[in-house]
Amino acid sequence: MADTPLVPEGFAFAGTFLQIVAPAALSGGACGVMRMTMPPGNATPVHQHRDQTESIYVLSGIVRLETAGLTRVLGPGEAGVLPRHQPHRLSNGGAEEASVLVISVPGSFEKFVLAAGRPIAADGDVAMTEADATRLGAAAAAHGISFLPEDVLAAR
Repeated sequence: MADTPLVPEGFAFAGTFLQIVAPAALSGGACGVMRMTMPPGNATPVHQHRDQTESIYVLSGIVRLETAGLTRVLGPGEAGVLPRHQPHRLSNGGAEEASVLVISVPGSFEKFVLAAGRPIAADGDVAMTEADATRLGAAAAAHGISFLPEDVLAAR
């Protein structure tokens, strides 16, 4: 574990609390695991990943996973896979906090989190600030993330 880069307790990231629980360095970069806690009403911007496939596993709460023409509502113990280049959005579809594991293959997504996130304690305020939005937008392209208009999720 001594070779694993240390990261702060967590990050305010796109209005969520995100923890890197298994850094990509543990797998030689093959994958990374993060825990994302989403407050009620939170939704990620519509986006796609150039380099990573994301798998989402719901630990608690209700998560809505939207892709082009398809919306899935996932509860605890359910999962979804988002292949690279697939436009998508995750949102908390319930009245309670939702928590998911995000598995990124390869594990390079955590570099985006480190560049765009704001280090905070677990009880910190995750509300997106103007500075957070600026960091998120500035880091996205360099990390293969494209933000897209809402209408790309409409049925084709």
